[in-house]
Amino acid sequence: MLAVDYDGTTAEGGHLPTQRVRDAVAAARAAGVRIVLATGRSFGASFRFAEALGLRDELITYQGAIVREMARPHTTLLKEVLPSEPLAEFLAFAEARDLDLSLYGEEEYYITALRHSREFHQRWFGPPFHVVPTYADALRAFRAKGEAP
Repeated sequence: MLAVDYDGTTAEGGHLPTQRVRDAVAAARAAGVRIVLATGRSFGASFRFAEALGLRDELITYQGAIVREMARPHTTLLKEVLPSEPLAEFLAFAEARDLDLSLYGEEEYYITALRHSREFHQRWFGPPFHVVPTYADALRAFRAKGEAP
């Protein structure tokens, strides 16, 4: 198996891979190499890139925290959530220092300030996002949906 990153490895600046990169991936797959995309991006933001590379297997996203099948219904194979106690403590620390954090779920994420344009968020992060007053509000929103960041 060969796991490849996207940003800065198989493409630059959020663009689709070049034909040369797509050809190299296709040649490796034809030689029997199983290739997966491993990225810090969300599933929604990385799926089109994996498709452009001709990949069909699992997609490793969120720095390895979520692994989902590319084939519909995109079954989640692995999900590592953050433990709630140290997370709450860390979020209080970050909020007191006005740190710019994003709390991600599988399909959306939460921020406490819109420090970049909506277009920036869409291009680089993909899934829908919500601006909330505090990180505690984000945690409550996750819990209300039965999820954890």
